[in-house]
Amino acid sequence: MDAYRFMSRLFPRSFTAKIFFIAFIGTHVPLLAMVALILGRGDSLVPNMDIVLPLLLATLGGTVGTLLGLLAMLRPLFRIETSLRALEEQGEIRPLPTEYRDVVGKLMVRVNRLALRIDERLGEAARRADTDALTGLLNRSGLRRHMPELARGAVLFIDIDHFKQVNDSYGHDVGDRLLVEFAITARKAMRKNDLLARMGGEEFVAFLPGADAETSVAVAERLRMSVADTLRAEDRKVTVSVGIAVAADAAQSVASLVTAADHAAYTAKQQGRNRVCLNHGAVGAMQPARPVQDMHQPLAISA
Repeated sequence: MDAYRFMSRLFPRSFTAKIFFIAFIGTHVPLLAMVALILGRGDSLVPNMDIVLPLLLATLGGTVGTLLGLLAMLRPLFRIETSLRALEEQGEIRPLPTEYRDVVGKLMVRVNRLALRIDERLGEAARRADTDALTGLLNRSGLRRHMPELARGAVLFIDIDHFKQVNDSYGHDVGDRLLVEFAITARKAMRKNDLLARMGGEEFVAFLPGADAETSVAVAERLRMSVADTLRAEDRKVTVSVGIAVAADAAQSVASLVTAADHAAYTAKQQGRNRVCLNHGAVGAMQPARPVQDMHQPLAISA
């Protein structure tokens, strides 16, 4: 490292300059030795130009060839540096060649492995940060990360009815198990590309991309009935109240859709729970929820 430390004082910012300087000095040693020999004998360079000139031209040619060759040999190091910089600054993996067996080739293989491990760990950390530990669904930050700021579709705000009473009556273990079972049931009721997230406690939000009022009501009803038919907390029947907000005709901010769906879910709970309430993206445009016993009748969708 002593030689490298010395060269770093001369060329602190360029590894290429360090290599080129050493190569330049090395290729000029024969020429310098010949000049020193001629001058040491007391001769002039001019009478010896038949020796000095060819040696000078050969030295210059050798220098250019050496520098170009060294530049070519340094390119793998440049690629390694570029690959690591892309990983550090952009999180982008740029694979390096793996067919070479010398020390630089082995270095490129190790850089590839390191990049893949870092990417896997970052991905796993991001997944953990975006995932609710209990249910395995997206959490609040995960939903925010996966949803667009402006959306065309529908948001469902889902609240498990009387969940606090379940916790108080049967304990938190039963409550936690209910949340897990609800997540499984709700996921089955959703469409393939729908997003489902736990916002906290017994509150969940689903985003249905591209869904209109009719589709979102159908999904919400399927979810509501699946929960009512299959979920139990010990001997207690479990139901949900669902609020819907729709932005089918024009993109709307997700925050406003969630707020509107939350208001609709509150209305559903106020009207007796275990029902679906539709809100077309504005709190003042609420459609009353239909009683459970009338759910077999078609639901009229307001314009």
